[in-house]
Amino acid sequence: MIPVAMTPDTANPTPDRRAARDRAARRKRRVFIKHKGFTLLELMIVLAVVAILTLLAYPAYTSHLIKTRRVAAAACLTEIAGLMESDYARELRYTSYGQPAHPLPTLGCMHETHRYYRYTFVVPDVGSTFTIRATPVPGSSQAKDTGCGYLSLTNAGVKGAEKAKNSAETLACWQVQ
Repeated sequence: MIPVAMTPDTANPTPDRRAARDRAARRKRRVFIKHKGFTLLELMIVLAVVAILTLLAYPAYTSHLIKTRRVAAAACLTEIAGLMESDYARELRYTSYGQPAHPLPTLGCMHETHRYYRYTFVVPDVGSTFTIRATPVPGSSQAKDTGCGYLSLTNAGVKGAEKAKNSAETLACWQVQ
């Protein structure tokens, strides 16, 4: 080991030099200090962004759900019409479903949409025509469907929508957009 000569400056530093050395050491340590967590300002900014996105996205989401359920009800009407046509081919008249002799069929589509739509069948006494209607359940989210209301389908394949003003609006109610 090489002997180091002690000078008065290094052997006994003055208080000013000691304080300067301590400040320099503290500055070096501060560089490596990691801050954990978020500031209140950062949290408020994130909260504001999330609130704005929610305000924009939620109405679009509910509108999409209403349209999707409406299209599911339209598909169910088509399935029920197929059942009615198969009855007509077998009996040469449309069965009056809902009567004690002919209870409503249990179709999967009716079970899937039962919380949002009720299905009714109108078959005149003659049994040569029918109209099927899917009516939104009051109090459900489908009751807020102000564009279409109930959907209907006849034996001739005529599609209808309660609140549609023309055939283009009726077609829009029956399709995914």
